[in-house]
Amino acid sequence: MRPTAPRILLLAFSWLSTAPACAGDALASWHEGKAKQAIVDFVRRTTTPGGRDFVPPEERIAVFDFDGTLTAEQPVYGQVAFCADELRPGQENGKRFSPDPLVRRIQALPLERLNDLSYAETGRLWALGMSGASADAVRGKVRRWFVSAEHPTLRKPRSALLYEPMLEVLRLLQSRGFRVFIVTGTLSDYLRAISERCLGVPMENVIGSQLRRRWSGQPPHEVEREPEFGDLVNGAAKVLEIDRRIGLRPLMAFGNSDGDLDMLTQATSGPRPGLGVLVRHDDAAREFAYDRASPVGALDQGLDLAGPRGWQLVSMKKDWRAVWGNCAHTDSKATVWTAY
Repeated sequence: MRPTAPRILLLAFSWLSTAPACAGDALASWHEGKAKQAIVDFVRRTTTPGGRDFVPPEERIAVFDFDGTLTAEQPVYGQVAFCADELRPGQENGKRFSPDPLVRRIQALPLERLNDLSYAETGRLWALGMSGASADAVRGKVRRWFVSAEHPTLRKPRSALLYEPMLEVLRLLQSRGFRVFIVTGTLSDYLRAISERCLGVPMENVIGSQLRRRWSGQPPHEVEREPEFGDLVNGAAKVLEIDRRIGLRPLMAFGNSDGDLDMLTQATSGPRPGLGVLVRHDDAAREFAYDRASPVGALDQGLDLAGPRGWQLVSMKKDWRAVWGNCAHTDSKATVWTAY
């Protein structure tokens, strides 16, 4: 069931009430430095009435990537792990599609080897793992998995692998009148299941990749997800979807990989000031260290373009006091979905 208007208002109020009045204090998980100051200064400039760079609230748009920007993405993306679990022997989808040779191959691969799948095979994995159900059914499966599935090396549930410094940025922007959107290659069905409760972002503000859908017009009158991958939202497709779904050039764009560079370019090349931010994973002790050669979330061209284009390159190791945060509205697995 889609959230009612009162529930959205209550959700927004509880989310925004955690944000300190002072923008500098709002980023408590950040070390003082160039990256933090750039974010705080940009927000102040664009939201202070009478200032040269003031932007009215209806035009304040910020866009965020998801995997690697708001949550851990190594050794494989979260939705890849979810879909692989859905195809394990004994699972409903595993039984339904067991004759598919790709299913048998996926079942035999360890998690980290799923990166060996081709683009077409990965799309097929996503489709098989999340198809055959209505939106409500998909969301229920993802939510249960998100609070219970343990990361293979970090040994935390996925709901505890959100980046606290980035959650603080989300809260800061929303408290200053920005509309926040998540624009991601992740399937929108997967992310919409958790976006409100864990990120404070309404599910309608999620712009992601898609499965093909089917509406028969017959009982039970549900839109079903077909076992066929549709459109990938990555690279230039992110910009096209922003234009199609939002219709305004974003003022701020946050990413972590070369798949986000078009989105950062869009935000920082308009007639108004813009801010582009790239999260660099360089903290092997607390998370992972990877960039140019990674099979997941590679940051190659971005490292070379950040300086010339004036983008902020955030060092996870040097700029973040803390890394991990939980779903925004819960203190335990038991209570995370009580509002649904």
